[in-house]
Amino acid sequence: MVSINENVLISKLLGRDVISLNEDNTIYDAINLLAKNKIGALPVVKNQKILCGIISERDIIRELAKDIKKNLKNLLLVQS
Repeated sequence: MVSINENVLISKLLGRDVISLNEDNTIYDAINLLAKNKIGALPVVKNQKILCGIISERDIIRELAKDIKKNLKNLLLVQS
């Protein structure tokens, strides 16, 4: 069994080169940064210092799925 040192501080595990997005970046900017850096989430900041939230792969997939569903529905309406 693997043991975990319960006294390890989070600060010891953090990466120091933080990759982030500004709140006015696009979903495509987020996709490109996630893919380029092989990461699953990014902090979103305002004025390059105030944390607004976190955007994850799951958030992006959810948003893209909405668009796909909407486009499919429109396509089906046009065909009928």
